[in-house]
Amino acid sequence: MLDLYQSGRIALAEIEPRLISLRSKIKKAQDECALLEKEEKEESYRLQLIEQFANFTQRMKANLTRLNFEERRQIVRLLVEEVIVNTQTRLRRFTSVDHTFRP
Repeated sequence: MLDLYQSGRIALAEIEPRLISLRSKIKKAQDECALLEKEEKEESYRLQLIEQFANFTQRMKANLTRLNFEERRQIVRLLVEEVIVNTQTRLRRFTSVDHTFRP
């Protein structure tokens, strides 16, 4: 467009709307790119959590039979923050498992 303007084939008044449109499209593309990057990070985080949980459950299955009652109770206390008992028993608020379990 600059070449067309400099050669006199297009007027400045014709360039300005095109520039506004191009800037808008660039901004939209940048916003979409930022959103995709954010979603990619979130997906990566979710996959890490799934992997951590899979590793945790595998270690728990391997070691649970070796634990005594006190050690099992300690694990439950680390994982469950609150238990509300009424007509139905439900667990509420689990803690994230981001540390290594070693009995």
